[in-house]
Amino acid sequence: MPTMPHRPCRHPGCPEFAMHNSSRCVKHTRQAERQRDTAHERGYSYKWHQFRTQYLKENPLCLECLKAGLSTPATEVDHITPHNGNERLMWGEENLQPLCKRHHSQKTARYDGGFGRRKKK
Repeated sequence: MPTMPHRPCRHPGCPEFAMHNSSRCVKHTRQAERQRDTAHERGYSYKWHQFRTQYLKENPLCLECLKAGLSTPATEVDHITPHNGNERLMWGEENLQPLCKRHHSQKTARYDGGFGRRKKK
């Protein structure tokens, strides 16, 4: 009985062939793409959530919307420079900015292609 021919991986730009009973190669299976640490492992602890709540009370409007003349409530505390575990960048208010969900998502997508897709160094 003949075997099924190999299919190309459906991940954009990947030249590899898909695994048997899959549409993606070994490198691009969902398990392989789940490389991001949990929020707690990245430093977002209970202490951070308390800090974040206070920061948003003190900085209630989205910085990017204000630049455009709009008054939109900030819902996210964004690290201007990713902290990557650096305590000074994590907690330093000079590295933080209040953003609405829309602007935070846009910035994140520009930086790393979306939440959790940045390659580990």
